[in-house]
Amino acid sequence: MNIRISRTSDLDEILSVYEQAFGKDECPPIQKLVTEFLEIPDEDASILSLVAENESLITAHVIFSAMRCQGYNRNTFILAPLAVSPDHQRAGIGSALVKEGISQLTKKSSSTFFVYGDPAYYGRFGFTPANPNTWVPPYPLEYPHGWQILLDQPERDLPVKVSLSCLSPLNRAELW
Repeated sequence: MNIRISRTSDLDEILSVYEQAFGKDECPPIQKLVTEFLEIPDEDASILSLVAENESLITAHVIFSAMRCQGYNRNTFILAPLAVSPDHQRAGIGSALVKEGISQLTKKSSSTFFVYGDPAYYGRFGFTPANPNTWVPPYPLEYPHGWQILLDQPERDLPVKVSLSCLSPLNRAELW
């Protein structure tokens, strides 16, 4: 397996991974999200898009995108979306992508990460419940237990309340 930064030419293969992973009914809004994120210029540096390849075939993809935070002065990212093609699930590929993304972003500077997903899955990377009254997500959450945070280093003086906002592709109520 090879993990690398995605390229513009990977888009069709990446979208296929999402269709395989989520099915034709659920995947159109996710594919739209991925397409919009990948249209953000590389020099913007507000996203990290990684793919996993197995014998030159893209089998998984993840995006980490910057978040804006009122009242919190740290680089902050949200992990969304993530997909692994069904034929390659349960082989550690998704885990490898998540770990690599966190590693690359924390090498550049101290960072805080959020995810809105399965606590059992993301807990293995160190994500813990994020109190939505302290770490206020951009939209009301249908599943508040899925709102999670990963601090790359312990903080002593955490803020009382931080309002978070996402880049435009993820800044849509229907995705929350």
